[in-house]
Amino acid sequence: MPRYSIGFDPVRKSNYCHHTFTSSTNLLRCAGCKFARYASKEAQRAAWKNGHQQECAALQACGRIPPATIRLAARIYWKERRLTGDGALPHSIESLQHHWDDLDDDRKQSYAQMAIVTREYMKGSGTSIPDAKDVAYLLARFACNNHTICDDELRPKGVGIFPLGAMLNHSCTPNTMQSFTGSRIVFRAVQHIPAGAEATIAYVELAATRAERRAMLKANYFFDIDANQELCVTLVPKEVRLDDTLTLELFERRSMTMDEHDPELTCVDSDTGSGANVVRVQAEECATFSDEETEAGPSQAPAGQKNWEVKVQCWGAAFLQGGNVQNDPTTQAIAVAWRLATILRLHASASDLVSQGQLEACDMIATALQSMQDMQKHIWRMRLLEVQLRAAIECGNKWDLALDAARSLLPFYTWLYPKVWPNLGLHLATLAKIAALLDHFDEAATHAEAAAAILRITHPEGQIVQDMLRLWHDASAELNANAEE
Repeated sequence: MPRYSIGFDPVRKSNYCHHTFTSSTNLLRCAGCKFARYASKEAQRAAWKNGHQQECAALQACGRIPPATIRLAARIYWKERRLTGDGALPHSIESLQHHWDDLDDDRKQSYAQMAIVTREYMKGSGTSIPDAKDVAYLLARFACNNHTICDDELRPKGVGIFPLGAMLNHSCTPNTMQSFTGSRIVFRAVQHIPAGAEATIAYVELAATRAERRAMLKANYFFDIDANQELCVTLVPKEVRLDDTLTLELFERRSMTMDEHDPELTCVDSDTGSGANVVRVQAEECATFSDEETEAGPSQAPAGQKNWEVKVQCWGAAFLQGGNVQNDPTTQAIAVAWRLATILRLHASASDLVSQGQLEACDMIATALQSMQDMQKHIWRMRLLEVQLRAAIECGNKWDLALDAARSLLPFYTWLYPKVWPNLGLHLATLAKIAALLDHFDEAATHAEAAAAILRITHPEGQIVQDMLRLWHDASAELNANAEE
């Protein structure tokens, strides 16, 4: 399925050709804007004819690299100007939902601000400038329809809009996944799809509770996966403000439907069936966009990154004084709220440290994990382990810690992902590599074989499949040699 247009993440501009989207270690840089890079002279000439002529002039006039969605919007308008002469959006994009009427005022204002920036950026190209309202609607369409373009190891490298691909609906148990070959999006079945059945993908991260996915889908895609569920009744919680940035919401019982493993993923007191989870929510002030924007899911609407609050939801008898939600919360409820809020904040801080290459993240996560000894299956323990794994790998000398984290993550991923899913396959590949590095050849062979079985379906053309088959062969050979000794 071919792209319509693509914008690139400037942070990763040096690794990929800006026309073919293939990786290369010997890229040619555009002499004009000093930003675009190409795998060959042929790719550079093709890109010039395909719109980089206007983009190059705009980038030089701008003096800085705008966010990817702004460059994507401009590139679409420039392309339509070349093709039709009037620059009007094609029906394939105009027909995509923008949900403008569903947006709150902050997001409308954010898109309006981004539209102004887009128009200023486009002035440098010397071409006609679209109406600000039309640009704002286009940016709103991006939030609901864009796809983040990733490499075979799910590292983001850009953003694209694929009108036909945007027609696929969401499912929490998808039968299809998307990957990218160069500048093309490819949809592959991950299970048998009967004739006439609908192909579905996941709009949001599957390694989450159903309530978390529901909230993300309602916020960004404006539909409710539980709209028809009888159990999904609106319960009014008792709200307790514990400090300026922490709110406790106390429910008599869970007010949401749950997937199979959700009770374990949110369990705090197994004797009473009481559970709790924590979320980060946007503070009540105008959302903004940043130069270093992040695209997630197929896409994500703009949101402020610095001003946020913490909300902890608790439900069950362990948190109710006298079994009545209207009474003050129990001491245990308040303690759990503070503990989960601290864990969330440590997770956020450690994630930032890992992104910055700071080694203190390992100690920070170890402290947080120690506080969750009685919540071994909680979803936030999984998230801490993910950061611990990244941090240990970045350290380069904490491979035993990395192996422990990877092993502990495997049950979570097995629960939460379909049997054939790229995240599960790539985690097994990571586990196999670390095990081989530490001479655990039996474990390395087992995980490499399992990884290859998944990845040959999700990424049949990827180098990672060949790497896993080679690792499986080498680990098996080491096992046989050791047996002979």
